[in-house]
Amino acid sequence: MQQFRMITETVRDQIEIKTEQTSKGRNLFIEGPFLMSNAKNRNGRIYPKSVLEQAVDRYIKEYINERRAIGEFNHPDYPMPNPKLAAIKIESLEWRGDNVYGRAKVLNTPDGLIIKELLENDFKLGVSSRGLGSATKQNGADVIQQFLLNAIDAVDLPSGQICYVDAVNESVSWVERNGLWFKEEDRLIVEQANSPIQLELLEHLGVLFKSMVKK
Repeated sequence: MQQFRMITETVRDQIEIKTEQTSKGRNLFIEGPFLMSNAKNRNGRIYPKSVLEQAVDRYIKEYINERRAIGEFNHPDYPMPNPKLAAIKIESLEWRGDNVYGRAKVLNTPDGLIIKELLENDFKLGVSSRGLGSATKQNGADVIQQFLLNAIDAVDLPSGQICYVDAVNESVSWVERNGLWFKEEDRLIVEQANSPIQLELLEHLGVLFKSMVKK
């Protein structure tokens, strides 16, 4: 079994808002730096470029190219994206030096419409990566050794609340077994589930999350 912690990183640079007029109406996009490597971030973590390159390449192949690259509004406490709560759709990621720049379309979903209204009224919005990973302490920084990028979300940028929410979420260990992820604290419940119906029920209850990334 693999055991990782949920990791979220908020990019606090102001994103750009772009609009495109189509025959079906006006589309809203957010663009800007989505991820950074080779530098200590505000959370005291460093993502070596080689580690982040693997994560980004996998995300492009398994999510963007398969048209499944969705993000939610603000920070959920689970590692996998939930299509029912999709707010943005990541359309592209590209490297520019040590940073990854992205483009995301704001969706006409309930949460996406909230984002549109906020952006159109000059609300300060950022983006945050969400994934599972492990780190080692080196020279006062947490250096990421493994990272599975699962989502890029649109987030509010308050001065203190995000730090608190991140700390709570990241204190939870997540375990993978046969493509299913669950919290370490729920290990006993999952191990006692011995039929597909029981596993399906646990997934419905939000105890189990299927990996959307192929092995």
